[in-house]
Amino acid sequence: MKGSHFSARPRRAFTLVELLVVIAIVGVLAAILFPVFATAREKARATDCLSNLKQLGMATMLYVQDYDEQFVNVVEDHEGYAFSPLWPQNDYPMPGGGVYGWYTIKAIVGVMPGVVTDWGILLVDTYSKNQGIFACPDGTSSGIWHGATATDNSGYCYSNWIADTGVFRHPAATLAEIPRPAETVVFFDTGKATRYVEIEGYNGYPGGSTTTFNPHECCPRCWDDWPTLHSGGHQYVWADGHAKWMPDDSMWIFYHPERWDWELQTN
Repeated sequence: MKGSHFSARPRRAFTLVELLVVIAIVGVLAAILFPVFATAREKARATDCLSNLKQLGMATMLYVQDYDEQFVNVVEDHEGYAFSPLWPQNDYPMPGGGVYGWYTIKAIVGVMPGVVTDWGILLVDTYSKNQGIFACPDGTSSGIWHGATATDNSGYCYSNWIADTGVFRHPAATLAEIPRPAETVVFFDTGKATRYVEIEGYNGYPGGSTTTFNPHECCPRCWDDWPTLHSGGHQYVWADGHAKWMPDDSMWIFYHPERWDWELQTN
């Protein structure tokens, strides 16, 4: 019987050129796909932001129905809380350090008598039950003004034209007063992550000292550290309760004050 043997071909290794080609292909694919993934993540965060604002809008409409169609006052006496002359942007210290933001004031009513609930905590505590709806997932903390903490994170702003009709400590607007609710801003995202739910809507208002357009201090980019995060625009809650993204070019208060100051609207 003849013996048998196996002969194996010598294995051929990759050449340096082939390896470089493979690496180049992987690099090209990565360069193509990474921006796609980043865009998809940004769209997901923008969707979450809009969802938060929709919940904020629904909570607001529930409040409006309960209070004779009046929107939430900046500082209000509700549900047994004693009225306080304190403006709610003051720093209220937490027992463990740091300060409470506007929408956490209720937590220290027992510690600091006279401090009242404000519009933010009222909407969350009574009508939404979800404190997280105040925070935009894309919000950035610039460090310029009261950066967010683990427990205090807000990215949305209350329009002063609704909160006090543009007059300091004036009662909030009523739904019946607004000629075009579906075109009137109530809340909008600031692009920031701060400890406070802010009141704004006046920077860039035409007339008076504002005679020229300044995109760095004109609502919805009311201050220079308020970035535009969502595809060249901001997300809004409107006075009829719906939420919608709008490009900045169609919302600058300098050019479109009637979208903010409802007293400029006509039926």
